[in-house]
Amino acid sequence: MAANPIEEMFREIVREEVGEAIAEIKKMLAGTSLEKEKLIGAEEISEFLGISKRRACELLPGRVLR
Repeated sequence: MAANPIEEMFREIVREEVGEAIAEIKKMLAGTSLEKEKLIGAEEISEFLGISKRRACELLPGRVLR
C-alpha cells in the first residue's frame, strides 16, 4: 500500500532532521573519549519522537533494533 504524499514528505523531513541531529552530535564529540560510544538507540529515538522502536529503526537505516 502506497503512503500518501504528505506522509512520505513528513517521513523524509523526520529522516533528514534525525540525520542532521546525529551528525551535529558526532561533530560535538569528535576527538573526545565519547566519540565511539553508543549515544542513542532505537528505544531512545522512539521515545523522543513518540514512535515505535521498529519505526525508529526504519528511519535510521543500518541501525539494529534493540
